[in-house]
Amino acid sequence: MAIMAMDTVKNKKLSAFYVALLFSQYSYAGEWQFTPSISIDETYTDNVELTTNNEISSLVSQSILSINSSYIAKHASFNLSSDSTYALYSHDHDLDKGYLNLSSDFSIQLWPNGISFIGSANIENKARNSSKNSLADIVSADTSQVVNYSAGLGYSIANSLFSIGSNASYQITQADDNLGEQEGYIVGLSSKNGSATRSLFWDVNASYQE
Repeated sequence: MAIMAMDTVKNKKLSAFYVALLFSQYSYAGEWQFTPSISIDETYTDNVELTTNNEISSLVSQSILSINSSYIAKHASFNLSSDSTYALYSHDHDLDKGYLNLSSDFSIQLWPNGISFIGSANIENKARNSSKNSLADIVSADTSQVVNYSAGLGYSIANSLFSIGSNASYQITQADDNLGEQEGYIVGLSSKNGSATRSLFWDVNASYQE
């Protein structure tokens, strides 16, 4: 029994060693870049609600924290860009609230032949009713937050003769007003000739969404 216990401990140590080795393979020689910034924006408008009558003036103050970050390694990459905004409206402080805009993506190469695990996340504040007021933004406070997530697999290969890129992912779109929400698969394919091509040139793009 004592020998079996020792074997179990050794197996756990070996498993931990291989996990650490795999992680170091993807993170080795990587470079992080992180750029934060803070800004204040003051906007005066004589028609904050963008209406054709009963116009209301307002001073909209926006405190903005921006973060841009990226990580690049031999087998992995990550990008993040975000703006966290808190807006105050002088005509109606019940509208005061925070907004988030974010764009992020990552890619981790799983095998040397070009197969990667890919994903993204995006947060936008879009006009709540584009047919009624397509110009709505944070200043007019008539927006809906839309969140999109996606994750899947990508494959790419490039040489002097040709390049091929393809991806298949599952994506989810959510909105705080529950309008326009959806989920499903999306598949994309692109290919073009390489630098060594002499007589045949092509550039093909195709996509399919459920």
